[in-house]
Amino acid sequence: MTNGYLERHYKEGIQLPIVNGWEEMEEREVMRIRRALSVTILAGTLPNRTGDPVTDKRKARRVSHALRNALKGWTKISNQLPLDDAVRREALRVEWSAWCSKHISVVETEIAIIATWAIQNDLKRWGRSAVVNLENEYNWVTYAIRT
Repeated sequence: MTNGYLERHYKEGIQLPIVNGWEEMEEREVMRIRRALSVTILAGTLPNRTGDPVTDKRKARRVSHALRNALKGWTKISNQLPLDDAVRREALRVEWSAWCSKHISVVETEIAIIATWAIQNDLKRWGRSAVVNLENEYNWVTYAIRT
């Protein structure tokens, strides 16, 4: 295996999703980002939060903006965001540093999954674009959570 951009994220033995093509891989990412966006938007509007309301609202606005930008890398279609009981419960409990650490960890895992899947399915060009989208999301969310 060469030492290219996509190859540096390749993880031998990582559990890959069973999908029928790159379209389904993209749909997984769109659904993941939409759910995270729902949580952040809702968390920013809830009055009974544990932290400082001004800081919470600012962080929610910044992270939501970062996630909206990340979503634009995957789709131009703006469907309704999911709003179920699980999203509401998660939004009530958002503690921003822990939430962002978990989100960043998920993005890092998704980078490895997509890079590995793209290499194994000989879709390196698509894989590079997808990894760029994920790295952008990583950078934007990391920057958004600053104090």
